Amino acid sequence: MRKVVSVLLLLVIAEGVYYYLIPGKDAQKQSLTQEKVSGTVTEKTETLKQKVENDQEIKLQKMQARYADLKESRKKTRRLLSRLSSRLRHTEFPPEQARKISQKMRRANYQLKNPKLLGAFSDIQEIEHEIEKFNDINAKLDEIKKLLDAKRKNKS
Repeated sequence: MRKVVSVLLLLVIAEGVYYYLIPGKDAQKQSLTQEKVSGTVTEKTETLKQKVENDQEIKLQKMQARYADLKESRKKTRRLLSRLSSRLRHTEFPPEQARKISQKMRRANYQLKNPKLLGAFSDIQEIEHEIEKFNDINAKLDEIKKLLDAKRKNKS
């Protein structure tokens, strides 16, 4: 009986050594599937990285285009502000109207004094918001221009 138990024990040990210590077909299959899975994961991460980079490049190009529009709007505002300031130097208005004109001119000058650069904007909507600010300023400066034109017509 001892011999039978010892032989069975040796067979169990030999079988365990065979399956666990010596790599068999199952181990090779597992390593192949792990390589396939890791390969597909790296391919997916690479494609995701490329997609994100492409999206960022497209976003940057759109932002640069809108920023160019913002630069043009700033140029227009600067030009209009300088022309109006030279025309307003020797013109007199009632005190309340002069205060409003002065306030509008100062706001326009403040917006032009410290321009935000392209890196200050995180998306296109912020640039468009800045363009809207300059469009509003230009509309207010146009009102001042109309006042000056009306005053010039009344003088003549």
